[in-house]
Amino acid sequence: MKLLLARDLMKKDLVTILASESIDTLAALLDEEEVHGVPVVDGEGHPVGVVGSTDIARAVAEQAEEGGARPTTRVTTVEGSLDLEEIEPPPAERMTLEGRVADIMSDRIVRAPETATAGELSRLMLKEGVHRILITDGRRLVGLVSATDLLRCLPDYESALLPAPKGKRG
Repeated sequence: MKLLLARDLMKKDLVTILASESIDTLAALLDEEEVHGVPVVDGEGHPVGVVGSTDIARAVAEQAEEGGARPTTRVTTVEGSLDLEEIEPPPAERMTLEGRVADIMSDRIVRAPETATAGELSRLMLKEGVHRILITDGRRLVGLVSATDLLRCLPDYESALLPAPKGKRG
């Protein structure tokens, strides 16, 4: 088995958001695209940060503390996610998140080239304590590798390392 590189693992059709967008727009985007985080880009498409559902949760908690609002709750279990919107306050009382993506994003960008190996990406994620690495060519964003992308390649690596099972003797 050949070494898997960032270019083999990365998502190329990226979902991004501008730093000037509202947090509500970000929350809707993450939900619609079914992703946990996205790169934040400037008007030219260059990465300026990353933002994820954890950042939104932090903003919700802070705004709820300040204003006493009750945000909609999402419970995630082994069986899947359950939105508790039906048993939360009626729509008129639901919390609207104030602020812009720039207010909650991390401007700490962890990046790697397309030629980085799966092992190098894993080590970089562990060292930097991140769940996604932006794959760049200079300043140009060309892809993203998430921890989930790396987990998907693990069975193939294991199969390549382990000897083939022997037939049953009988």
